[in-house]
Amino acid sequence: MLLTEIELRDALGDWARRDLPVYVALADAVAGLAMDGRVPVGVRLPAERRLAQVLNVSRGTVVAAYDRLREQGLVRTRHGSGTVVADGSLHLSGPRDEHLTASLARNTIFASFLGDPGDLVDLRGAYWVGADELPRAAFTHSAGELDTMLEDHGYHPAGLPALREAIAQRLTETGLETTAEQVLVCTGAQQAITLVSELVLSPGDCALVEELTFAGALDAFASAEARVRVTPMGAKGVDPAALADHLRRLRPRLAYLIPAHNPTGVVLPTLARRRIAEAAAAWDGVLVEDLTLAETQREGTIPPPIAAFATAETGATILTLGSLSKLMWGGLRMGWIRGPEPVIQRLARLKALVDLGTPLLDQAVAARLMEDIDAIRKDRVAGLAERGAVIGDALRRDLPEWRFAEPESGLCLWVQLPGGASSIEFASLALCHGVAVVPGTVSAPGGGATDRLRIPFGQRPDVLEEGVRRLAAAWREWTGLGAPRPLPDVLSYPG
Repeated sequence: MLLTEIELRDALGDWARRDLPVYVALADAVAGLAMDGRVPVGVRLPAERRLAQVLNVSRGTVVAAYDRLREQGLVRTRHGSGTVVADGSLHLSGPRDEHLTASLARNTIFASFLGDPGDLVDLRGAYWVGADELPRAAFTHSAGELDTMLEDHGYHPAGLPALREAIAQRLTETGLETTAEQVLVCTGAQQAITLVSELVLSPGDCALVEELTFAGALDAFASAEARVRVTPMGAKGVDPAALADHLRRLRPRLAYLIPAHNPTGVVLPTLARRRIAEAAAAWDGVLVEDLTLAETQREGTIPPPIAAFATAETGATILTLGSLSKLMWGGLRMGWIRGPEPVIQRLARLKALVDLGTPLLDQAVAARLMEDIDAIRKDRVAGLAERGAVIGDALRRDLPEWRFAEPESGLCLWVQLPGGASSIEFASLALCHGVAVVPGTVSAPGGGATDRLRIPFGQRPDVLEEGVRRLAAAWREWTGLGAPRPLPDVLSYPG
């Protein structure tokens, strides 16, 4: 099937962007059409010269755009058959161990924790450094409590009953009526996402994500050999109308959303959540809402989860994920899945195959911390505001041309580099200056975010100040040279 140059021009709409080179903007626009299914796999794209004429650009621009799409695996060109849209989504084509190796190679959390990082200022991971504010009493077990636990057999694949009850109570307080039987305790949100992927997705299934999303989820979907498609976002998160259209047209087996968003820090409004629940009612897939960052919201009342607006007649299964790692401490590997009891039971059996249950002593600590969650949240949000102000003031002082909005939630700034600068190349240069940051492309499975950096601010203030100082030095070299010198490869972090 041939897509004519006129048809492609009309589908592209207003594709040009002032902040990107023309060929990059064109490639990203075509990638977006391919990733959301508006230009299906197997369609032949127009010849370079014809497309250049209707778009009023040079043929070299179209050639460069097609080259970029080939590098991304989104198109392929064969002699005599032209340039054809390929299945360039996240899809595992080789053995699982090969995918795992590639995934770990992209994950700098392992690189930064293995060996001596030396003088490196690590601004890759979105985690809070330090747990000084957490009540120390929560980390000690009384003799009577310890004796009670030790008398138990120790196997609770679905989770310690006290913690399941505490999580259910917290979700109920947010507006989502929940019982302990609807909760599965996991070893962090990453395990929760992976378990859901393994249960729901089969090779070749479609997994729908926002155009910017959590890289750890992308790895989980790739490990399940799923095809990833993207749905657009607006200023406040996923676009409910576009999402409803994609659910109807693409019929994904799973849709993964982040209402308190990573990496942008925006919070999806209540009305949008209601509309998403309504759209899901006409769909028979699994909707996953990741609320890992929900409790980090700075101001106002936290909106109810999307699942709170579902009715008994809803066709879709809605699973709500959460974690204590972002709000409390990364070393507290405690997450959960909330969903219909039959699904939770199936997930618990699947988890039992992996680890027979998360360690009980750790869960007991988490249950105690949940008793003080309101006070902990108040202190953590204040701390996030303080550290966010430190890095924001430092960036405005030392890098005034960089642009970012104050986040409503989360532990990151979503920074735009001026002049369409390549975040991948700049991150490589920054590494030469002793500071590690994550290119925005890590969060953009459909392409784009080439001029964005995700800069976490969970480090202590002195580290943040030093990190910005080094970023500013790297930027001075970047603007002075006009192009980077030979640089090291940049790894990415999905946290």
